[in-house]
Amino acid sequence: MKCVIVSIMFCLSACVSSLNSPTKSISYKKMLLLNIGATTENEVVNVLGAPADRIEKNGYYTLNYNDDETGFQRAAVNFNSEKKMSGFLWIPKQNEQESAIKNVTAEFSGSNFKEIPDETNSSHSVSDKISLVDEKSGITIRYDRHRNLVEAIARYSLNNRIPASSEK
Repeated sequence: MKCVIVSIMFCLSACVSSLNSPTKSISYKKMLLLNIGATTENEVVNVLGAPADRIEKNGYYTLNYNDDETGFQRAAVNFNSEKKMSGFLWIPKQNEQESAIKNVTAEFSGSNFKEIPDETNSSHSVSDKISLVDEKSGITIRYDRHRNLVEAIARYSLNNRIPASSEK
């Protein structure tokens, strides 16, 4: 059975309640200012603004950020039990350069991506959605071949990552 840690992140609710403090514009360039394994929650809030939601479970927590215009989820930042950022998920808009697979893979030209298609309920069909996973760098790109769009980019600490497949 194939699995990817970010599949959980992709299933997060797109509509979460907003807090009173405004969210700053969330670009991929801003996300890259955050250092996995070092950045604290206060530093994330300084860069991205107040989150729409904070979810905590078993000492780990996630800050969720929504788009100011649409209200849809734009980013999620995960923290480990030491309160350091362990990874993030960023969702590009269709008009951003990161929505094109060639732009994203060019940015990670040194990566060795393993293509993992979504499992479908039918043995006669193949899913248009795939995850491109580089297990050495902690990068996962969620891509929809049918729509030719990158749906999300995730970066995670290798210490907190589930392998791309668990075939045994």
